[in-house]
Amino acid sequence: MTRVILPEILPGMISGFILAFTLSIDDFAVTIFTIGNEGLETLSTYIYADARKGGLTPELRPLSTIIFITVLVLLIIINLRTNSMKNKERR
Repeated sequence: MTRVILPEILPGMISGFILAFTLSIDDFAVTIFTIGNEGLETLSTYIYADARKGGLTPELRPLSTIIFITVLVLLIIINLRTNSMKNKERR
């Protein structure tokens, strides 16, 4: 079962993760208006508040790099797997 179903749905699961992550950062405008005074802070509002203070703290630079590299590696892996699957179908 896992040898058949999981390989079939894995690209969709990874794509859904990347899309959800991207949309969570993209929804900054909605978050900033609906955050209220409760002290809830998402990553995007933390970066925004930190940038308004005059620059990014040292923790945010490596975090941004880790996020960028993680998304880049996932996209490369997905593209390589898709290309290898297409090459197998052609044979």
